[in-house]
Amino acid sequence: MKSLEKDGEILFNYGDGNYEKIDITEVEPNKVFSFSWPPKNSVRFELEENNQGCKLVFIEYLHEITDHTPKDLTGWHVCLDVIEALLDGKTIADRKSYWQERLPEYQNLLREASI
Repeated sequence: MKSLEKDGEILFNYGDGNYEKIDITEVEPNKVFSFSWPPKNSVRFELEENNQGCKLVFIEYLHEITDHTPKDLTGWHVCLDVIEALLDGKTIADRKSYWQERLPEYQNLLREASI
C-alpha cells in the first residue's frame, strides 16, 4: 500500500466487511485531505483555524448523480455527526439506524433537485 500522501491510496472501510481502494489527491498536514470517491466524484476535508480552535469543512464534488448518491450523502452526514458526537464526549450507538432515518431526506432532496 502507498503512503498517506498525494498519489497514495487508502482503504475505505464500509463497515460491513467491504473495503475499497481510494486514491489520495491532496494532503496538506493539519489542513487538507482529499481523495477520489468512485466512480467520478471527490471528497475534501479542510481544517480552518479560528479563534475557537478550528472548523472542519467537508466538500463532496458530485460530477454525476446516481441511484447511490443519496446513500453516499447520508453516509457523510452520519460520519460528520459521529465526529461531532465524539468531540463532545458522546457517541451514536446505532449508526445504521441513524443512517436509515436520514436516508429519506437525501432521497427527497435529490429528487427535488432533479425536477
